[in-house]
Amino acid sequence: MNDEAAALGLVDDRLRRLHAYWLERRGNRSMPSRADIDPLDFPYILGWVMLVDVEPQEQGGLRFRYRLHGANVVEHSGLDLTGRYTEDFPGAEFAAALKESYTNLVQGGVPRRSQRREYYDDRYYDLEAVLLPLGEAETVRMILVGLAFGPWIPDDNSLK
Repeated sequence: MNDEAAALGLVDDRLRRLHAYWLERRGNRSMPSRADIDPLDFPYILGWVMLVDVEPQEQGGLRFRYRLHGANVVEHSGLDLTGRYTEDFPGAEFAAALKESYTNLVQGGVPRRSQRREYYDDRYYDLEAVLLPLGEAETVRMILVGLAFGPWIPDDNSLK
């Protein structure tokens, strides 16, 4: 593992593999383009992948549209956001957090790791994500997101 990969601190093997694929496709550039990425190259995580278009707005700021919302993500969340925007995500607070995370990635232009604890169906689980920029030169045009869910955590009402 190179220094850049180690610095992300990814725990899930599939996310580490996706990041290694991104690094390989990037070569000596700051990031690979969308054309450099073939989803058929990562069947081990394809259902847990999202592709997010970065849309600059005339009045400033950015909007983020889900070009692909992976089948496993849809099944797990009960939502298919394909073709929709971050602000269409139920829950204004979570939608705002997504937009902030994506905006930070676009501004930084480097991969990021995200981890948080989620509560669904009376259970807690850990969610780890890797956000990988795609674009030309220094301009991020799209974000490749890979998700992984950690082991179930025993119910603990103090964490709600």
